[in-house]
Amino acid sequence: GILEVAADRLFLHRTALAETPDQPPLSATRLEHLPDYVALPLTKLTSGHDTIPIEINGATGHFVIDSGARLSVVHLAKLPHFGLQAADRLRADSASGGIGGAVTIRQYRVNSFRVAGRDVPQPTLGAFDLSAVVTVIETETGATIDGVIGQDTLIRHRAIIDTAGQRLLLAELPTDPEAVATQP
Repeated sequence: GILEVAADRLFLHRTALAETPDQPPLSATRLEHLPDYVALPLTKLTSGHDTIPIEINGATGHFVIDSGARLSVVHLAKLPHFGLQAADRLRADSASGGIGGAVTIRQYRVNSFRVAGRDVPQPTLGAFDLSAVVTVIETETGATIDGVIGQDTLIRHRAIIDTAGQRLLLAELPTDPEAVATQP
């Protein structure tokens, strides 16, 4: 399947689609010819979660891709690892709600945010206690999870999640010759 996050469109196997002339479905072939997009490799965990390497303020980690999460967040316990300090915290927090009810998400300024070796404009990240999610994923897969990339980032960069091709396509990224040279 292919999820076009900003357009709220999910494309499944071609035989399940009804094509229309004005909106032909995305396909793996069409994804190769999107000039404004950069394809970043995803890793699928045995739990089914798609993850991607990230770098915040020069420190590395791994985030889960979650198109259902409203904000991109760092696991609260990882703030020191990523060099996020009290001085970086914004006065205003964000509120979010889901199955678990309403939560308050602390907002932090970040100096740099890289996804799979590419600079991604992301002036702030939320911080929230992701212990329950992190523990389940780490116990089931052995993989370390440091946070979540959510809708704020995915929609801003018109993300396309290509689960079959195991890649995240993002648009409107700054030019980064080093990362372009290493793309698959």
